[in-house]
Amino acid sequence: MSGSHCLTVQPEEKIVIVEHGELVLPALQRLDVPLRSDCGGAGVCGKCRVLSNDGKGLSAISDEEREILGEEQVAGGYRLACLAAVTSEATVVVPRTASENGSPRGKKIQAPVCTPDPVVRRIFIEVDQPATASSSVDGIRQLLRGRFPGWSEFPVEEAASQLARLLADCPAENGATLVCHEQLGVTSVLPGDRPRSLGLAVDLGTTTIAAYLCDLQSGELLSSAAMFNPQRKFGDDVISRISSAAQSDTTLKDMQRSVAEALDQLAGQCLAEYGIPDEELDELVVVGNTTMQTIFAGESPESLGRAPYLPSTMEARNIAAESLGLGLRKGTNVYLFPVISGFLGGDSVAAGLGGDLLHRSEPSLVIDIGTNGELLLGCGEQIVGTSCATGPALEGAAISCGMRAVPGAIDKAEVHSEDNSLRLHHIGVEEGVFPLGLCGSGLIDVIACLRQIGVLQESGRMNEHAEGVICDDNGLGMAYVLIPAGKSGTGKDILLTLHDVRAFQLAKSALVVGIEKLLEQYGLEAVPHTCITGAFGAHFNWRNGLAVDLLSEKVARGEVSSGANLAGAGAMMALLNRKKRREAETLAAGCVALELAADPDFNMRFVERTRFPGLEN
Repeated sequence: MSGSHCLTVQPEEKIVIVEHGELVLPALQRLDVPLRSDCGGAGVCGKCRVLSNDGKGLSAISDEEREILGEEQVAGGYRLACLAAVTSEATVVVPRTASENGSPRGKKIQAPVCTPDPVVRRIFIEVDQPATASSSVDGIRQLLRGRFPGWSEFPVEEAASQLARLLADCPAENGATLVCHEQLGVTSVLPGDRPRSLGLAVDLGTTTIAAYLCDLQSGELLSSAAMFNPQRKFGDDVISRISSAAQSDTTLKDMQRSVAEALDQLAGQCLAEYGIPDEELDELVVVGNTTMQTIFAGESPESLGRAPYLPSTMEARNIAAESLGLGLRKGTNVYLFPVISGFLGGDSVAAGLGGDLLHRSEPSLVIDIGTNGELLLGCGEQIVGTSCATGPALEGAAISCGMRAVPGAIDKAEVHSEDNSLRLHHIGVEEGVFPLGLCGSGLIDVIACLRQIGVLQESGRMNEHAEGVICDDNGLGMAYVLIPAGKSGTGKDILLTLHDVRAFQLAKSALVVGIEKLLEQYGLEAVPHTCITGAFGAHFNWRNGLAVDLLSEKVARGEVSSGANLAGAGAMMALLNRKKRREAETLAAGCVALELAADPDFNMRFVERTRFPGLEN
């Protein structure tokens, strides 16, 4: 049979027309149904689960689907949206645990201490000046030189020509406000006296996008907003995003457009909070990993997916907002941060800036744990950095009941001293939300607690004799019941499986070996100061991180602190102060990137550190 069919999606009550044989996942994406697809539809993560209660209208279940889902879920009517094709009229249900609903946490920060001295300024010229100036470029040149004596990079000649042209199109009977950029000249002319000048600092994360609206004159943080990155439907990690973007120019454009629309939405949200028109927004500063920045610039990240993993450019860039598809005032500048390497992007540079690495008197370690783990170590002109593949487990993608830190996610655990049992906390419990799964901070706590009470052995194997452990037919411990079905919001047991433990072991080994490799590169036996940051990093119990060997014990010999979002703070600093922007460029150019994969003994040490530390008596 060929032709088209109706696909009904519950509980959204949406209907979409699909071609015969089309997969369910792209159909749901066209409807903007928030369904997790961490692997970008590659058929490996198992997160895009949907329910087909009657089984009608979908292709026969494949061996691949059956293996990923397991017989219990198959019997319950579950299918994978990336592998199930529509063959006739069908209905699917998106379970709550597969949905991407919920708000991200971890991006709220305080404005950094930073003296305002932005690269963008507004000046007002009186009613008689436009008429005089517009008839004489020389007059404009003289006017601008007088207003910006300290701007060494200000292109006065070019700015004079720009202003003459812009004034011709601007009704300036009551004078005009010039929006001037130190490097770009006059970018806009607005009628009347419009003194307020605002900027937006953006942390473009793989998982979460956060925006911070700042007053460029006072340095005040006015408003902030965050949302999940809409590119998540193309894959949860940078490798999946690179693969998706490389498929076609159309896909790349869709990925770029989705971020541009997200930034418009976040900017609008921040401005609406104060009733501010978007004409007062003069510049955006955007930081993200190298892949996110490359895609946002509208360029293919394909070179980042193959050796030697180099981006098209590592330099900072000024790009007109309209050329990026942003619906902001024409002439608004977007400053895209410099990057260090293919795996250390503008967000790492911004975290280093936020951590004040250039001005520290002794080495400091910045650990930014998010979808990936980025590390910067050093002070002054001696800074080294590396990147570790931690995210798939710590962000929930590689965990069977894994989810992001939204309502319903178990985010904390501790051992109750009286009966040596686990006490779990989940986000939203105070509002009556039932537990749905396990986020990264909860995963670390749970594993540390299970080690403490003897459920998990040093190898990562489960103690089959421990209470709560589910064994297979051969007596091998395969899972531990965190929340029984009767107390969960899913109606099923929330489990930590043996596979989950293995995934965590790989993530924690990569991070701890990366930390120690940087210390060796720098010649340090201990770190004087460590700051753990990132949407995830600032919310987990770092002492439990030490207990499971996620963090090196060499970190604990010095001071350890948490910073909610150093990348966002660094972005704000570069937005508010032009000297900080130059510092970011200096840091990026001078940082030495350590490629762990090229280290001859990395693999051996990686395998060794997958084990958990022994328990103290």
